[in-house]
Amino acid sequence: ADRERSPMYTVGEVTGDNRFTFESKTKGNKPMDLALEDMFGSSPKTIMTDKTVQRVYNDIAYNRDKFYDYLDQLLQLEA
Repeated sequence: ADRERSPMYTVGEVTGDNRFTFESKTKGNKPMDLALEDMFGSSPKTIMTDKTVQRVYNDIAYNRDKFYDYLDQLLQLEA
């Protein structure tokens, strides 16, 4: 608020009851008393199911004498 040069006021407190309430301190009236889910709704539930796929790969064919060539090619790949 200081950087934007805008006033900031404390207008309430967080109570943890999941309600958005304005309450008069003098009379106790509650002109606004809403459940948070009434304002924000509920997020959609995501259900993921997974299957393990068994894969079989052939052994890698390579030449040991070209190790540094392979390494050089590998290090040129973008991250």
